[in-house]
Amino acid sequence: MPKVFISHIDGYVGSAIKNAFPNDKEYRFIGTGKTAGKNVELIDATSTDALKAAVLSSDIIIYDIFQDLAGGEFVFQALSTTPFEEEKVFVCLSSVLTWGKTVSKVAPEEPVSDDEYKLRKPHGNYRAQLTFEKSVFRNKHDLLKRYIVAAGLPYGDGEQLLHALFKRAWHGRPLPVIADGANRVPTIHVRDLASIVLQLAATKPDERYHLAVDGGSSTLADIVQTISTKLGSGVVERQSAERVQLDLEELSQAGLDLLTINVVTAPGNVNNLEFEWVAQAGFVESFATVVDQFRKKRGLTPLRIVVLGPPASGKTSVASALAAEYGVPHIHAKLILDEALAPIPLPPSAVAAAAVPADDTAAETSPDGATDEDGNAQPEANAEAAAELSEEAAAAAAEAQAKYDAALQQQTELRETIEANGGRLPEEAFVEMLKAKMRSWPCQNQGWLLDGFPKTLADAELLFASDEEGAEAAGGVPLAEFAVVLDADDDSLRQRLLSLPQSQLLDGHTDEAGFTRRLAAYRATNVPETAVANYFEEHDACLPLFLPAAAPVADTVAAVRKHVGAPRNYGPSAEEIADKQRRLAEAEAARVAKAAAEQREQAAREAAEQQRKQRDWQARLDKLQREEQHVLQLQSTPFRKYLMENVMPTLTAGLIELCKVRPADPVDYLAEYLFAHDGEAK
Repeated sequence: MPKVFISHIDGYVGSAIKNAFPNDKEYRFIGTGKTAGKNVELIDATSTDALKAAVLSSDIIIYDIFQDLAGGEFVFQALSTTPFEEEKVFVCLSSVLTWGKTVSKVAPEEPVSDDEYKLRKPHGNYRAQLTFEKSVFRNKHDLLKRYIVAAGLPYGDGEQLLHALFKRAWHGRPLPVIADGANRVPTIHVRDLASIVLQLAATKPDERYHLAVDGGSSTLADIVQTISTKLGSGVVERQSAERVQLDLEELSQAGLDLLTINVVTAPGNVNNLEFEWVAQAGFVESFATVVDQFRKKRGLTPLRIVVLGPPASGKTSVASALAAEYGVPHIHAKLILDEALAPIPLPPSAVAAAAVPADDTAAETSPDGATDEDGNAQPEANAEAAAELSEEAAAAAAEAQAKYDAALQQQTELRETIEANGGRLPEEAFVEMLKAKMRSWPCQNQGWLLDGFPKTLADAELLFASDEEGAEAAGGVPLAEFAVVLDADDDSLRQRLLSLPQSQLLDGHTDEAGFTRRLAAYRATNVPETAVANYFEEHDACLPLFLPAAAPVADTVAAVRKHVGAPRNYGPSAEEIADKQRRLAEAEAARVAKAAAEQREQAAREAAEQQRKQRDWQARLDKLQREEQHVLQLQSTPFRKYLMENVMPTLTAGLIELCKVRPADPVDYLAEYLFAHDGEAK
């Protein structure tokens, strides 16, 4: 059983190489990495003894020096200095960056060829990799077949180096183009790269050096614009390399080096290998396949949900909560027309022109510095200044103006259509507007949550235009995957409407007359035989979920979450996360401040209450003391007189007698004396 060693076997390139090996022949895989897959033995890359033993026991050794040059040097040193009896294959997976400064000897605009590998000049950061490549070819081990694969920028299967750009586009943000983006970036689909490595290991051709590139020869601007247009908003911005590194934290230095390389390449020796290309034409030409792989690998398939129900059933509240839960655009059918008729922002050039007064040209001077008597520049100077505008800026301004003019024309035609139709938009025109919204890049990426539409079977057929087997027909949008149908009896719906604040009631829509009219229309078109939910029941891919409208929104969301499953997107973007954290921090700071203020107010109230109670107690105590003193003063005079007249004479005589006699029991003697002389004082 052949044994294959692959460095970083669980990584982006390593796993692709492992998966390229055919299943009809058993292989034993061993390699470095963090996660062991099926039929994979992982070794500790930090243990030189384990690493050496692993490569020496393997028949095929594939090492990626683009990720780990030091490990590749150690492995090749072990192979080249150790004798073995059976032939081994060593595939050095390098990078086209070792050709970073190479120009074809035929002509500068011609692609470099594999035969020119001895003349290659590396990117400044990859001289060591070039030195290692040369050492591989200088080795003379008879039983070691040696191949070098200089890979272009790998892409596909969910992305690695380009993932930062794909993710940014998926979120609809502008993509950066470094400098003018005119540099040629050699690329290769990661599966094609894996196939090349596999063919070298299996067929052992005579050609030892292989430029692993596709036939695209695209510029950086081509690559970035394709990603932005096909996956995002289509907006790109020129930026410096330093700014790009700051903005795209996920982009490594190696990725930046590959994006800024400028080498014209074309497939050469790889064309002699027999394998089925995935993206032979190149990144741009094969992007439909690439983006499909990206969505599937990253679990970013769009989620499409419709929320239906009679008026006042809470559709919009539920739809809004679900849109927030799943991170998908909330399409409110009623607001589509409002958005289409909203004022169109002026293009930047028109805004700038409107911001400058017509006579405010004092800063502009003619070529010879001449101005008129008011200090205004002469017309010749203005013409010269206008001529100095770059072609790029002029083209951008013209494009923005053209878009503005087209949008204005479209809005004018829409208003005319509404006016010609008695103030209402024809159903077909409204559905086309809805389709355009559902085909926008956010809906293509995240999906959509459609609120309150379709209302009838005819609406559904017009919007989704699916055939009997559920396939999307020309002109339609993809069928919803899930339909949430809310319902309640008429009395309950009416009670819900009556509970709304007066400010939320719209004449002819949510007022009593409007509600009655809309509810009657809904009931008439949604009898069991013609209910719009039937359209979704007829398509097995979209089974409706019927829920009571009276349930709390949180319970409804929980029920839908159980039915639909987890979100299928990246979650919030970095900006959304930062904004949420900021809002949470502000809310927490406000909560802490409010709690501190309430605590201070409570402490102040308690202190004031304590002081009040203390004052009241002291006042009562003072009053009591004054009253007691007064009573004592009132009682003190007659009590004294009583004692002096009735007690003191007899008591004084008894004490004098006691002092004379000095009895053994003076108290008993005094008592007997007082008893014997009782009444004498009177």
